Amino acid sequence: MGSYIQKYRIFVSDRVINFSENESWTPLVGRIVLRGPRIPDLHRWLKKLEQDNTIREISVHVEDPQTFFQDFVRSMKGIQAAGGVVECGGKALFIYRFGRWDLPKGKMEPGESPGQTALREVEEECGVGQLELKGRFSDTWHIYLFEGQHVVKQTSWFGMSTCYRGIPRPQVEEGIEKVAWIEPSAWNRVVIPHTYPSLLPLLKEAKLWILQKTGVENP
Repeated sequence: MGSYIQKYRIFVSDRVINFSENESWTPLVGRIVLRGPRIPDLHRWLKKLEQDNTIREISVHVEDPQTFFQDFVRSMKGIQAAGGVVECGGKALFIYRFGRWDLPKGKMEPGESPGQTALREVEEECGVGQLELKGRFSDTWHIYLFEGQHVVKQTSWFGMSTCYRGIPRPQVEEGIEKVAWIEPSAWNRVVIPHTYPSLLPLLKEAKLWILQKTGVENP
């Protein structure tokens, strides 16, 4: 388990802004490449991204992507959230909400650590207890509009295990229709076509972790 922030990637709905060093690139339909922009320049492109559905990716090339990424994040209001990939018997716990498969997560409350938030949210959204933190995955980042302002949400993700044998209970008041244990071999067929693009990098990490944890070689 590593830190996905090293990829310097922020999602805007189903589109993405990637940050990297100056490098060669291949023209692609729907990709905008910005070389050495300033933070205000990127905010202008962020507005264009929202207005133009043909733009699928903004690729930002700068000398120091880590610093630029951090400065861009600090230029907006920040929200912190946390969630979990819960493993039991080689399967992971998913929630189904708004027509998509997702992982349990939620905003941090005052005084909570990310790990405490993740444990609380999993138990609240799925009705599953006896959870243990087993490690941390890479964070995910997304930008959304709230009251006319851009907000960036950082979600910390944790690997968890449980020996809970009860029936999961979806938190219906949060719009969750069902909770299901799904094995990694079914993700490509069941989960991937009906989930959020921002979850795909995390699911790659989670799949490898579960397969290694259960002793499966050459996943």
